[in-house]
Amino acid sequence: MNLLFISQNMDVEEIIKNNQNMVHAKGKEYIYTEEHKYWIDLQIKETNPKILSFRITLCNSKTEVLSSLFKLLACLFENTQGVLIDLKTKKQFDKMNDITIKSIENSYDIQKKVFISLYGDITDAIGSEKLSKRRYTK
Repeated sequence: MNLLFISQNMDVEEIIKNNQNMVHAKGKEYIYTEEHKYWIDLQIKETNPKILSFRITLCNSKTEVLSSLFKLLACLFENTQGVLIDLKTKKQFDKMNDITIKSIENSYDIQKKVFISLYGDITDAIGSEKLSKRRYTK
């Protein structure tokens, strides 16, 4: 699942860096994770406006990964004037509310069905690079 958060506000990077569950990977890449519960890859693109790219591997527990994603998005929406784009559906959101939550959940469910058809019903809190190295197949 791929999402973009776009904001003119330069605080996006500070919000990411200061989050207790954020691990710096390299350069402008981060991992939002908590002890084998979920894994979200993030990348900050040095553009104007700032672009924060989210990549969620669909083998993560839906409950854990979406709950954590929604907390991070709520913080971003609250502290910046950003727009979230679901790259699969092309829908855009400018605040965290029930419509945003339902839309992201639905998008996740649709993409998860495709994932299961390709790899089987795997649940693991890993990123997409680790998943591809394991070469899960159904």
